[in-house]
Amino acid sequence: MMSTEEAMTDKQELQVREKKELSTEGEATREGPHFTPDVDIFEQDNALVLVADVPGATSDGITLDLKENMLSLTATVPPVDPRWKPVYEEYEVGHYTRLFRLGEIVDRDKISAQVKDGILTVTLPKVEKAQPRKIEVKTEE
Repeated sequence: MMSTEEAMTDKQELQVREKKELSTEGEATREGPHFTPDVDIFEQDNALVLVADVPGATSDGITLDLKENMLSLTATVPPVDPRWKPVYEEYEVGHYTRLFRLGEIVDRDKISAQVKDGILTVTLPKVEKAQPRKIEVKTEE
């Protein structure tokens, strides 16, 4: 039987997750494997923030397209130098593709994105009417 302290330690350790290769009905137009990037989405008072893992991709290789209410993320990763002859590989290098359906609360004209160290951050500002506001309560005299 494991003590409570041992159980807590086990839960706090980082777990390695395998990349999920993209499985779609269509065919990719670029050579190589395509993966679904891991994504976290946070809600702030004035925006939704989407954070995606796209290791190896640069700003030149990342495309965000918005068509109607679908935001598509595509990140291409340059091939590994062909002069390198791997002796052992633990992960596969490939491209990333993911689709997101945007709700009516997103102000589509103000979406912005930046990438740093393989982390893509997309800011989806909320429309004015979806942002919380404080209502002043007055004293009647």
